[in-house]
Amino acid sequence: MQTVFISDLHLEPARDDISSQFIEYVDSLGTETERLFIVGDLFEAWIGDDAPGPLGLQVIELLARLTRRGVQGFFTHGNRDFLIGPEFL
Repeated sequence: MQTVFISDLHLEPARDDISSQFIEYVDSLGTETERLFIVGDLFEAWIGDDAPGPLGLQVIELLARLTRRGVQGFFTHGNRDFLIGPEFL
């Protein structure tokens, strides 16, 4: 059993290196991973669920894949992405 915590990545299109590493890491989580906690500031800024942009859509699909594999996801808003709403979650 494994629980993973991620915090303060501040993902943004201008920092493709961080975004790519995050996506690669989450995709690599094995079957021993039961829970993923994202504890604030996943994004540098979040304008709203109605305009997630390409990176936001990529992260939404990434987290959906994780959920389909049976990993429970938990999300806490940070001060940079407090506008993330139910459409994202």
